[in-house]
Amino acid sequence: MPITRDLVIAAVACVITAGTITAEEKKDTAMNRSRQTVDRLVERLGAVKPVVEQIAHSLGAATVEKRDRATVLIDAPPFEGADIEEFRGVIKINFRLATGTWRLQDITDKPELWSIAPALPDTGQFDAVRTWDSEHLRIRCIVGVGSSGSMESRSVRDVQCQIRPRNAR
Repeated sequence: MPITRDLVIAAVACVITAGTITAEEKKDTAMNRSRQTVDRLVERLGAVKPVVEQIAHSLGAATVEKRDRATVLIDAPPFEGADIEEFRGVIKINFRLATGTWRLQDITDKPELWSIAPALPDTGQFDAVRTWDSEHLRIRCIVGVGSSGSMESRSVRDVQCQIRPRNAR
């Protein structure tokens, strides 16, 4: 089939149409970039090899200090960074929250999936806990939350996650 002017115009129109982003898609893209959640970070963590360096680079701009330690800058609220370390096969991540007041609904897509642990005996403060299991990994995140209000509206003090091989206790 010979290439005609009409065929070229049709092909260009298809490319332009396929590459055009609608206003609704722009809105979704902007919302996804402007707010980071624990759920989305966990997806990234589960997609890389469970070693400090790869985990750090999956979260943002990373500085790997040693094999078992890294610092990460995360440029999406509510997170501004993370400190990562490995000890005895368990990788611990302490997320740094951006300045401001954050509620559980600000840091997770599904606050209803988090369980409230009993109050800590020494402080009386509460933690919200959620575990993600994959074939090879278990990722458990613990969020220090305020003790009053609905689950979604509880204020967040801190966010920590642990990554361990699935067969480890």
